Amino acid sequence: MITPARKRTLSLLTNPFFLAAIPSIALFFIIPVIHQRYRLDLKSSTLVPEGYYHSYCDLDGDGNSEKIVAIEEENASGITISRDNRVLNQWNVRGSFSFSNRNTIYIPADCNTDGLKEIYLFSLSGDSVLLNCIPGPETNKFSVANMLVDVVGHGIKAPDPSIVAAEPEDLDGDGYPELIFGISTGFSKHPRKVYAYNTVTETIISSPQCGGFMLGIVQHDLNNDGFMEIMPYGYASENIGRDEMKYHDYSAWLTVLDRNLQFVFDPVEFGGRYTMALPMIHPLSVDTVAGLLVSRGEPDSTSVFRYFSMHGLLPGRTPVRSSAHNGMITVNRKGEPLYALVDYDRGIFILDEQKQLKKTMEFTGLRQLKTMDLDRDGSEEILVVSLGERMATVFRSGFIRPAMADLGNELRGESVASVICRKGEFPQVFLQSDTRQFVLEYRPNPFYFASFVFYPLVYAAFIAFVLLIQFSQRKLIARREDEKKKITELQMALLRNQLDPHFTLNVLSSVLSMVELSEKEKARDSLLRFSGLYRELLLSAGKSRRTLAEELEFCRGYLALEKMRYLNRFDYMVDVQPGINEELPVPKLVIQLFAENSVKHGLAGLDSGGLLGINVTGTGNELTIEVKDNGVGRAHAVNDHSSSTGRGIKLMSDLFDMCNGYFEEAHSFTVSDLSDSEGKPSGTLVTINIIYRHQSVFLS
Repeated sequence: MITPARKRTLSLLTNPFFLAAIPSIALFFIIPVIHQRYRLDLKSSTLVPEGYYHSYCDLDGDGNSEKIVAIEEENASGITISRDNRVLNQWNVRGSFSFSNRNTIYIPADCNTDGLKEIYLFSLSGDSVLLNCIPGPETNKFSVANMLVDVVGHGIKAPDPSIVAAEPEDLDGDGYPELIFGISTGFSKHPRKVYAYNTVTETIISSPQCGGFMLGIVQHDLNNDGFMEIMPYGYASENIGRDEMKYHDYSAWLTVLDRNLQFVFDPVEFGGRYTMALPMIHPLSVDTVAGLLVSRGEPDSTSVFRYFSMHGLLPGRTPVRSSAHNGMITVNRKGEPLYALVDYDRGIFILDEQKQLKKTMEFTGLRQLKTMDLDRDGSEEILVVSLGERMATVFRSGFIRPAMADLGNELRGESVASVICRKGEFPQVFLQSDTRQFVLEYRPNPFYFASFVFYPLVYAAFIAFVLLIQFSQRKLIARREDEKKKITELQMALLRNQLDPHFTLNVLSSVLSMVELSEKEKARDSLLRFSGLYRELLLSAGKSRRTLAEELEFCRGYLALEKMRYLNRFDYMVDVQPGINEELPVPKLVIQLFAENSVKHGLAGLDSGGLLGINVTGTGNELTIEVKDNGVGRAHAVNDHSSSTGRGIKLMSDLFDMCNGYFEEAHSFTVSDLSDSEGKPSGTLVTINIIYRHQSVFLS
């Protein structure tokens, strides 16, 4: 009995306004807005002379960026600083900026803690890497000029060093941070070291030779002692022979340096061409166990996460379903770490805290991910510049809310990025790719909140959709009820067609003969079988299906009576393949009708030796039932003026059509004439096929 409260609940749950609210709310959280929250618009694209390297940095902390231009000409190299299109000063340097990678020519850092960022400028003079320091944008002289950092070994044609930037750190605890940087080389055997410049003592210390090709430097306090450990990382470039240095570049190395730039433990080797060993540590982590991604830089290669501490590599590994050439850590909206792995050719793979792949973003020609605070809110955005798509994309932390700009075919190589800040204006992203410069404006989308008015329309559309679905469901239910009624009517027609009066009189006559011959037991069994058949038909008159076992049992009873009726002129056999699930539903009388036809029109014409076989087999989700007899055949039965009207077969054909439209199973049957070796009729074969969509034919 349905209580009033339950009735009200059901009424609410089926109300179209309530049903439409569910997907509308879900859509709001899954796709919060139609428009992007932020925009990235290309404002300008210009060409500059070769040898001019532009970037921007707010050196004095006033909220406005200064323009810094490093100039490399045939006879001189230097740097200029401008503000508001006015050149503040110019400095010339010894040597050139002919580093193999010009992403880092200078490092801005406030190492003397005066509130202004100095510019630590590097140059290459012959085989010497020199350091110069500009203390302020309006200071005429270098505070440090042409200080020798290291001597670079010969490359293939010339020395090929590149500067790897890091964050300044106070390594000696005197309150003044040291300038941390690395020098990597391509085919030059040395230096491949990490350096620390002390602005107080004006001295440089360096690490031992670090081996492989250096991509970057990770800094983290691994043992929570207040001092950062320094971890240069890279990949196995295979440029220097194994026997030419201890920590060669035929392998990648896990290298951890202390504040004196000495090895905390002997570097750990990871062999294999293009193998990369990248420390991936959340900046806010206080755990003394750190993560390390070890990846082969080839397609379909195996990557693993390993773990290490101040004591070296730890046992255990976590497989990762992607390769990587670089990577970074960001956080999602819940503050949980996400691991972003960069594959040059396939894009970015995002892994969750358990190192499980969450999503893949397809980019091609992507070298690295750059992070910068574009909107000055204290958190860094992620800049992706892909050469394949010729696109620049800015993501919020966690790789959400992308803003994209098309850079066109003018993007020709790896780009150097910086931020242009001006008070009262939206920040701009500055990119230099070879001799092409791009200025992109990153700002909130003014149409973002206007998109919220769309949601009432979405809700109304869902209401209309629900109403349409409900109308369609009512139509479908009415149609299915009509089909069910027709199936029941067909079943009743089949029922009326079964056990006709002629058959009934014959059975009763046979029983009477048995009684007169004193064969009381046979008569009793026959009457019991006959009453059982009638009882089964009457009790299941309202059902359109029953189990395979029930159908077979009904056929056995029917054939036993027919065998008695025809004085044992035929025999019958029912064979079920082992393992068949006999609880499968089948249309009622689906086997009995064809068995009856075999007896009446095939076997009844024989004097003796008749055989009716029912064989049940299956494969996968398909059930096959064969009804085979060795009777006179259909052609002979017709010529012999059989009393058949074909009504039973027509009813069964109609029943199969109705079942195919009402039930989920697919029903079909075929009738074949059999012949002997001389071509004479030798019986009939009926094959019934039922395909179950959600059930297996065999017991599990």
